[in-house]
Amino acid sequence: MAKKIFGYGDFYCWKCGKNIEKNHDKCPFCGAFYDKFETAEAKGAGGVGWSNQVHHPSFKAWHNRNKKVFQICMIIFSLIIGVILFIIPGELDFDAEGLKIYGGVLAIVWTIDLVWYYFNNKSRKDWEGIVDSKEFEEYTRKVKDDKGTHVEYHTRFIVNFRKDDGSIEKLTEIDSPSWYNYLNEGSRVRYHGQKGMNYYEKYDKSHDEIIPCAGCGSGRDARENFCGRCGCIILKAE
Repeated sequence: MAKKIFGYGDFYCWKCGKNIEKNHDKCPFCGAFYDKFETAEAKGAGGVGWSNQVHHPSFKAWHNRNKKVFQICMIIFSLIIGVILFIIPGELDFDAEGLKIYGGVLAIVWTIDLVWYYFNNKSRKDWEGIVDSKEFEEYTRKVKDDKGTHVEYHTRFIVNFRKDDGSIEKLTEIDSPSWYNYLNEGSRVRYHGQKGMNYYEKYDKSHDEIIPCAGCGSGRDARENFCGRCGCIILKAE
Protein backbone atom coordinates (compact mmCIF):
# COMPACT_ATOMS: atom_id res chain seq x y z
CA MET A 1 0.00 0.00 0.00
CA ALA A 2 1.52 3.28 -1.11
CA LYS A 3 1.69 6.35 1.07
CA LYS A 4 -0.97 8.83 -0.09
CA ILE A 5 -0.64 12.61 -0.31
CA PHE A 6 -4.00 13.77 -1.68
CA GLY A 7 -7.54 12.40 -1.72
CA TYR A 8 -9.34 9.86 0.39
CA GLY A 9 -7.85 6.66 1.72
CA ASP A 10 -5.63 5.38 4.51
CA PHE A 11 -2.72 7.62 5.39
CA TYR A 12 -1.89 6.17 8.83
CA CYS A 13 -1.38 2.80 10.49
CA TRP A 14 -4.57 1.67 12.24
CA LYS A 15 -2.60 0.28 15.21
CA CYS A 16 0.10 2.85 16.07
CA GLY A 17 -0.98 5.94 14.10
CA LYS A 18 2.31 6.35 12.21
CA ASN A 19 2.32 7.43 8.56
CA ILE A 20 1.85 4.58 6.12
CA GLU A 21 5.10 3.79 4.33
CA LYS A 22 5.38 3.57 0.56
CA ASN A 23 5.47 0.08 -0.99
CA HIS A 24 4.90 -1.70 2.34
CA ASP A 25 2.01 -3.96 3.35
CA LYS A 26 2.74 -3.67 7.05
CA CYS A 27 3.84 -0.93 9.42
CA PRO A 28 7.63 -0.74 9.93
CA PHE A 29 7.06 0.73 13.40
CA CYS A 30 4.66 -1.74 15.03
CA GLY A 31 4.56 -4.59 12.50
CA ALA A 32 0.77 -4.51 12.00
CA PHE A 33 -0.56 -5.33 8.54
CA TYR A 34 -2.39 -2.36 7.04
CA ASP A 35 -5.35 -4.44 5.87
CA LYS A 36 -5.58 -7.04 8.64
CA PHE A 37 -6.85 -6.71 12.19
CA GLU A 38 -5.79 -8.81 15.17
CA THR A 39 -9.37 -9.08 16.49
CA ALA A 40 -11.73 -11.23 14.42
CA GLU A 41 -14.94 -9.30 15.08
CA ALA A 42 -15.43 -5.56 14.92
CA LYS A 43 -18.60 -5.72 16.99
CA GLY A 44 -17.67 -5.36 20.64
CA ALA A 45 -14.23 -3.86 19.97
CA GLY A 46 -15.47 -0.42 21.03
CA GLY A 47 -16.24 -1.62 24.56
CA VAL A 48 -18.37 -0.09 27.29
CA GLY A 49 -17.19 3.09 29.02
CA TRP A 50 -15.76 6.51 28.27
CA SER A 51 -12.43 6.95 26.52
CA ASN A 52 -9.57 8.59 28.42
CA GLN A 53 -7.84 9.65 25.18
CA VAL A 54 -9.80 12.83 24.44
CA HIS A 55 -6.68 14.99 24.86
CA HIS A 56 -4.39 12.68 22.87
CA PRO A 57 -1.73 14.68 20.93
CA SER A 58 -2.99 13.26 17.63
CA PHE A 59 -6.00 15.61 17.82
CA LYS A 60 -3.78 18.67 18.19
CA ALA A 61 -1.65 17.50 15.26
CA TRP A 62 -4.80 17.03 13.15
CA HIS A 63 -6.07 20.49 14.08
CA ASN A 64 -2.71 22.08 13.19
CA ARG A 65 -2.68 20.33 9.80
CA ASN A 66 -6.19 21.61 9.09
CA LYS A 67 -5.11 25.12 10.06
CA LYS A 68 -2.17 25.01 7.64
CA VAL A 69 -4.39 23.69 4.83
CA PHE A 70 -6.86 26.52 5.50
CA GLN A 71 -4.08 29.12 5.34
CA ILE A 72 -2.65 27.70 2.10
CA CYS A 73 -6.11 27.58 0.50
CA MET A 74 -6.75 31.20 1.46
CA ILE A 75 -3.43 32.30 -0.07
CA ILE A 76 -4.18 30.41 -3.30
CA PHE A 77 -7.72 31.84 -3.38
CA SER A 78 -6.31 35.35 -2.91
CA LEU A 79 -3.98 34.85 -5.87
CA ILE A 80 -6.87 33.57 -7.99
CA ILE A 81 -8.87 36.70 -7.14
CA GLY A 82 -5.88 38.81 -8.19
CA VAL A 83 -5.63 36.97 -11.52
CA ILE A 84 -9.35 37.49 -12.15
CA LEU A 85 -9.22 41.21 -11.31
CA PHE A 86 -5.97 42.22 -13.00
CA ILE A 87 -5.28 39.79 -15.83
CA ILE A 88 -8.76 39.46 -17.32
CA PRO A 89 -9.00 42.41 -19.77
CA GLY A 90 -11.22 45.29 -18.79
CA GLU A 91 -11.40 44.56 -15.05
CA LEU A 92 -8.78 46.56 -13.12
CA ASP A 93 -5.57 48.38 -13.95
CA PHE A 94 -2.46 47.52 -11.99
CA ASP A 95 -2.21 50.92 -10.29
CA ALA A 96 -2.86 52.44 -6.86
CA GLU A 97 -6.62 52.48 -7.32
CA GLY A 98 -6.68 48.90 -8.59
CA LEU A 99 -4.55 47.68 -5.70
CA LYS A 100 -6.85 49.50 -3.26
CA ILE A 101 -9.91 47.73 -4.68
CA TYR A 102 -8.05 44.41 -4.64
CA GLY A 103 -7.10 44.94 -0.98
CA GLY A 104 -10.72 45.76 -0.11
CA VAL A 105 -12.00 42.60 -1.79
CA LEU A 106 -9.40 40.49 0.02
CA ALA A 107 -10.29 42.11 3.36
CA ILE A 108 -13.95 41.18 2.93
CA VAL A 109 -13.17 37.61 1.82
CA TRP A 110 -10.63 36.99 4.59
CA THR A 111 -12.94 38.44 7.25
CA ILE A 112 -15.81 36.16 6.22
CA ASP A 113 -13.57 33.07 6.06
CA LEU A 114 -11.82 33.81 9.36
CA VAL A 115 -15.16 34.27 11.14
CA TRP A 116 -16.37 30.98 9.63
CA TYR A 117 -13.16 29.21 10.68
CA TYR A 118 -13.38 30.59 14.22
CA PHE A 119 -16.96 29.48 14.82
CA ASN A 120 -16.25 26.02 13.39
CA ASN A 121 -13.12 25.49 15.49
CA LYS A 122 -13.77 27.28 18.77
CA SER A 123 -13.96 25.39 22.06
CA ARG A 124 -17.40 24.49 23.39
CA LYS A 125 -18.53 23.35 26.81
CA ASP A 126 -18.54 19.59 27.45
CA TRP A 127 -21.67 17.92 28.77
CA GLU A 128 -23.27 14.53 29.39
CA GLY A 129 -26.80 13.31 28.80
CA ILE A 130 -28.95 10.84 26.91
CA VAL A 131 -30.49 10.71 23.44
CA ASP A 132 -34.05 11.72 24.31
CA SER A 133 -35.60 11.38 20.86
CA LYS A 134 -34.91 11.47 17.12
CA GLU A 135 -37.01 12.92 14.34
CA PHE A 136 -36.79 13.98 10.72
CA GLU A 137 -38.72 16.36 8.54
CA GLU A 138 -38.79 16.88 4.80
CA TYR A 139 -38.93 20.31 3.21
CA THR A 140 -38.57 21.96 -0.17
CA ARG A 141 -36.61 24.98 -1.29
CA LYS A 142 -36.86 26.99 -4.49
CA VAL A 143 -33.54 27.40 -6.29
CA LYS A 144 -32.82 29.69 -9.22
CA ASP A 145 -29.98 28.87 -11.62
CA ASP A 146 -29.16 29.22 -15.32
CA LYS A 147 -31.87 26.68 -16.14
CA GLY A 148 -34.55 28.65 -14.35
CA THR A 149 -36.35 28.11 -11.04
CA HIS A 150 -36.84 24.62 -9.71
CA VAL A 151 -37.64 22.92 -6.41
CA GLU A 152 -35.08 21.04 -4.33
CA TYR A 153 -36.14 18.39 -1.83
CA HIS A 154 -34.26 18.13 1.45
CA THR A 155 -34.49 16.26 4.74
CA ARG A 156 -33.67 17.70 8.14
CA PHE A 157 -32.50 15.05 10.66
CA ILE A 158 -32.79 16.04 14.32
CA VAL A 159 -31.37 14.39 17.45
CA ASN A 160 -32.66 15.70 20.79
CA PHE A 161 -30.45 15.24 23.84
CA ARG A 162 -31.55 15.64 27.44
CA LYS A 163 -28.50 16.82 29.36
CA ASP A 164 -27.87 15.90 32.98
CA ASP A 165 -28.84 19.40 34.07
CA GLY A 166 -32.29 18.88 32.53
CA SER A 167 -31.83 21.16 29.53
CA ILE A 168 -32.37 20.05 25.92
CA GLU A 169 -29.64 20.12 23.30
CA LYS A 170 -30.56 19.74 19.64
CA LEU A 171 -28.36 18.43 16.82
CA THR A 172 -29.57 19.11 13.28
CA GLU A 173 -28.16 17.57 10.10
CA ILE A 174 -29.28 18.40 6.57
CA ASP A 175 -29.46 15.48 4.09
CA SER A 176 -26.55 13.68 5.78
CA PRO A 177 -27.81 11.64 8.76
CA SER A 178 -24.46 10.41 10.06
CA TRP A 179 -25.05 11.18 13.77
CA TYR A 180 -28.77 10.47 13.38
CA ASN A 181 -27.97 6.91 12.28
CA TYR A 182 -25.16 6.33 14.78
CA LEU A 183 -26.89 7.54 17.95
CA ASN A 184 -29.72 5.47 19.40
CA GLU A 185 -32.60 6.67 21.53
CA GLY A 186 -31.72 6.10 25.17
CA SER A 187 -27.97 6.05 24.51
CA ARG A 188 -25.85 7.79 27.12
CA VAL A 189 -23.66 10.39 25.43
CA ARG A 190 -20.73 12.59 26.40
CA TYR A 191 -20.18 15.65 24.23
CA HIS A 192 -16.56 16.71 23.60
CA GLY A 193 -16.28 20.34 22.53
CA GLN A 194 -12.57 21.06 22.86
CA LYS A 195 -10.91 23.19 20.17
CA GLY A 196 -11.17 21.52 16.79
CA MET A 197 -13.54 18.80 18.06
CA ASN A 198 -17.31 18.52 17.89
CA TYR A 199 -17.94 14.94 18.93
CA TYR A 200 -20.67 12.85 20.56
CA GLU A 201 -19.20 9.81 22.32
CA LYS A 202 -21.49 6.93 23.24
CA TYR A 203 -20.87 5.26 26.58
CA ASP A 204 -21.81 1.83 25.19
CA LYS A 205 -19.99 1.21 21.93
CA SER A 206 -20.02 -2.57 22.24
CA HIS A 207 -22.80 -2.99 19.64
CA ASP A 208 -21.10 -0.84 16.99
CA GLU A 209 -18.97 -2.17 14.18
CA ILE A 210 -18.24 1.36 12.95
CA ILE A 211 -17.19 4.26 15.21
CA PRO A 212 -16.96 7.85 13.95
CA CYS A 213 -13.51 9.42 14.13
CA ALA A 214 -13.42 12.41 16.48
CA GLY A 215 -11.02 14.17 14.12
CA CYS A 216 -12.13 13.90 10.48
CA GLY A 217 -15.53 12.37 11.22
CA SER A 218 -15.12 9.37 8.91
CA GLY A 219 -16.62 6.06 10.01
CA ARG A 220 -13.87 3.69 11.15
CA ASP A 221 -13.76 -0.03 11.89
CA ALA A 222 -14.15 -0.47 15.65
CA ARG A 223 -11.00 -2.61 15.69
CA GLU A 224 -8.83 0.35 14.69
CA ASN A 225 -6.81 2.12 17.38
CA PHE A 226 -6.15 5.11 15.10
CA CYS A 227 -8.06 6.57 12.17
CA GLY A 228 -6.39 5.48 8.94
CA ARG A 229 -7.46 8.69 7.21
CA CYS A 230 -6.35 11.44 9.63
CA GLY A 231 -4.23 9.66 12.28
CA CYS A 232 -6.40 10.63 15.27
CA ILE A 233 -6.85 8.05 18.00
CA ILE A 234 -10.26 6.36 18.04
CA LEU A 235 -12.23 7.11 21.21
CA LYS A 236 -13.05 3.66 22.61
CA ALA A 237 -13.56 2.32 26.13
CA GLU A 238 -10.30 1.57 27.89
